[in-house]
Amino acid sequence: MAGIIERIFPINSNLQILEDYIGYKMSSVPSLCIVGPAKSLKTSLLMQAAVTEGEVGGQVLFMAPQKLARLPPPVHGMPPPSSSAMNNIRFLYADCTTELYRYLASLHMVPEKDRPSLIIIDDLHTYSTLPECGDVATQKVNAARILSLAQESARYCSSNVTSADHGAGNNTTRQCSVLASWTQWSSDPLKHAELESFARTFCHQVWTLHENKKGSTKNTVEYNMVQEFSGATFTINFSGHHIGHRSNYILFHEFTLEEEVEEQEIKKEEEEEAVKKEEEEEESKAIKKEEEEEEHKAIKKEVEEEEKKKMKEQGKASKGETSKCTEREKSYQST
Repeated sequence: MAGIIERIFPINSNLQILEDYIGYKMSSVPSLCIVGPAKSLKTSLLMQAAVTEGEVGGQVLFMAPQKLARLPPPVHGMPPPSSSAMNNIRFLYADCTTELYRYLASLHMVPEKDRPSLIIIDDLHTYSTLPECGDVATQKVNAARILSLAQESARYCSSNVTSADHGAGNNTTRQCSVLASWTQWSSDPLKHAELESFARTFCHQVWTLHENKKGSTKNTVEYNMVQEFSGATFTINFSGHHIGHRSNYILFHEFTLEEEVEEQEIKKEEEEEAVKKEEEEEESKAIKKEEEEEEHKAIKKEVEEEEKKKMKEQGKASKGETSKCTEREKSYQST
């Protein structure tokens, strides 16, 4: 099963590096939250994820506070909203938090074949902010309840299911994920930094969406969707046409990773240290080998000198014996 981001954009890069930066979360269910201002194509991105999942046979639960007037623009290069894909998407328009709670809590009663493999909530801000309770603490509590319940329901839906494609008795594991959006208003008492920190507690990925005014034109609006970690920043750059434009679609531009200079310097120092250590080890081995060779030569020389000394002594002893024999012969002849 593709990751959540790959269901939205045609990204061919290996996103495994994202997992290296994602730390411990309260839930093991894959979850992603997109935070951005109003009218920044968040609903379009969520709908594209739903269509992509529905196109491959996955069941999608799409929850929103109000009915969509029309289908939002798709992402170019991703599956279009075909009838087969739309048949696998179930829309739930819950206008209050209680109704949302009730439906999420009843997912265990849904027939196994209809259980979702992707739960989408658009938009968390509306459901977590009650008219009579607009303080930050209440907003966080409501959002935490919704996310926790959605993740718990997703965990239940991720149980082993029988796959008709593989024959009776064959089970395949289907991982259910959670995708949510949050509209950030300038008047919101929950400021961006606090919101992002809170969302990271529950969601594996939190992407912040903002307009890139340098890249926007008269007919299009360019956006950067950014996720920051300690030492690295991931950016997805895309653009969309203004509402009413005849070519209404979202165009993906690029996916980039920028690592902080300090992080790069640390890696460079570690690499240099590793090279230096390897060179020192090689030098140490060479010195040790040279010492062993010198020691071997010294031993060999000592043995040779010892042998020469023994041969010399043996030569002297032999010469002495010969001299004695000559003297005895002379003495015998004189008598």
